[in-house]
Amino acid sequence: MGHRVGSQVCPGCPLPHPEAVEAPWRRHAPGETLVEQGELRGEVLRVREGVVLVSAVDRDGEETLCALRGPGACLNLNAILKRPSTTRAQALGPVLVCHLSVELLSDALDSGGEPAHALATLLLDETRAIIEGQRHAVGRRAGARLASLLLEMDGLGLSPADVPRGLLARLLRIRPETLSRLVQEVRDAGLVGPGLDLRDRGGLERWHRE
Repeated sequence: MGHRVGSQVCPGCPLPHPEAVEAPWRRHAPGETLVEQGELRGEVLRVREGVVLVSAVDRDGEETLCALRGPGACLNLNAILKRPSTTRAQALGPVLVCHLSVELLSDALDSGGEPAHALATLLLDETRAIIEGQRHAVGRRAGARLASLLLEMDGLGLSPADVPRGLLARLLRIRPETLSRLVQEVRDAGLVGPGLDLRDRGGLERWHRE
């Protein structure tokens, strides 16, 4: 499924009448906030290009979520239920985002059949992606988690050199000094270069599996 934007089709968007719907694509600058945690907005955001940082804090201000999301990710899905966003989304670099009207998505749900099934699948896939995206933040030894994060960033086309070390530590939920030690370890092993660019993917994948 997908909806048409001019002469192009935005694939994977579960709208009921793809040939008739004009959904706006917007470009967002690096550092721009796409949606704030707690914001009530009547649209779902679908990332077409670029990488977004998704985060959340609890009532005490403690960060409970910090993950990267790339092309195909859908943000602010709570809007379908007319509820505030549970996360904050910020562009890490230039991003192209499709802004989908909640009214159109609600019509798709109400119609049942294939559109409703597609939306239900989308919700499940997005939840699974967020959980999977936290695999480098919990469990396993810190070195394996760093390898997991570097491989994910490479798959997203995101250079670690363009990401502040403080953010890398947040994504891994470790102290900055622990990150410095781990970075030195992977460098000494010849797995990455000075800017954490991948030098030995096979070796890094072995670290990831440990």
